Amino acid sequence: MQASTILYEKIKKAIAETMRSKDDGRELRLSVLRGLKSSIDLEVKEQYGPATILTVGDEFVEKVLVRELKKRQDSMDQYAKVGATELHDKEAAEAKIIKGYLPEQLSVAEVEAKIDEVIAAVGKSIGPVMKEVKAWAGARFAGKELADLVKAKLA
Repeated sequence: MQASTILYEKIKKAIAETMRSKDDGRELRLSVLRGLKSSIDLEVKEQYGPATILTVGDEFVEKVLVRELKKRQDSMDQYAKVGATELHDKEAAEAKIIKGYLPEQLSVAEVEAKIDEVIAAVGKSIGPVMKEVKAWAGARFAGKELADLVKAKLA
């Protein structure tokens, strides 16, 4: 199984560099990077079959990274609720590593401006607006928050 994207290659290279490094936090970084690579490989395998050699785009890899980041953020929320600060801090450190491989996130103001622009172009129907804005935002803005903003603008 081969997933060949710039982002995927960047993660593979970071694994090798981390293995050679002597940094503090090396084990955590290595664990997170290996987990990301495994998640990407598994997702490719599930969607395209085990015998497929495939070139996937960075968007595919970004979706996997966003999902992994969301898992960390959900865990952080749960650990914060029960007062497990050590586990919360570990998840926060993992989330920070993952964020380093995602594109710069969009601000709410940027997204709202784009939503207004799309509504002016396609009308006040949620389906076409969401499709257009989601395609534009990609992994740079969380899907649930995006949907909430679109619904608020259309209400």
